[in-house]
Amino acid sequence: GSSDVCSSDLGSSALETLAVVSNSFTDVSLRNIATHHPHPRFVHFSDCDGITDAGLQRFLRSEPLLEKIELDNCTDLTDQSLEAISGAPLLRHLIVTGVGRCGPDAEAKFRERRPLVCATINAAGNTGICEYYDFGFKEFEL
Repeated sequence: GSSDVCSSDLGSSALETLAVVSNSFTDVSLRNIATHHPHPRFVHFSDCDGITDAGLQRFLRSEPLLEKIELDNCTDLTDQSLEAISGAPLLRHLIVTGVGRCGPDAEAKFRERRPLVCATINAAGNTGICEYYDFGFKEFEL
C-alpha cells in the first residue's frame, strides 16, 4: 500500500542496525528493507502489526548476517516466526515481547533449538537486558 516503506525512506544501504516503530509496517515493507539493506546485524521491530510469519520468514532467509533481533508488540507473529528465527545462523541475542500468539512453551522450544542464544521471549514489560546495544541504530517513525 501507499504507507509501505520504500527504498527512499531507508537511509544508507550500509546500515548494520535498523529499528522500525510503525503500526503500518507490513511484509512488503520487510521485503523493501531486505532489498535495500543486505547486511544488517541488528533489527528491532516495534508495533509492526502488519508483519506476518510468512513475511518474517522471507526476511530472515534474505538476511543471514543477523546477530540480534528484537520484536516488540508485533501481534500477528506466532511460534512459526520463532522457529524461523532459530534458523538464523549468526544469531546471538533475541528479545520477543508482546507477541501474544506464541504458545506458552515457545521459549523452551527455542532454547532447545538454540541453547547458546541469549533469548527472552514474551517477557512482561521492559526486561532491562538491552545492555548489548553496542552500536547505534537508526529509528524510523512512519
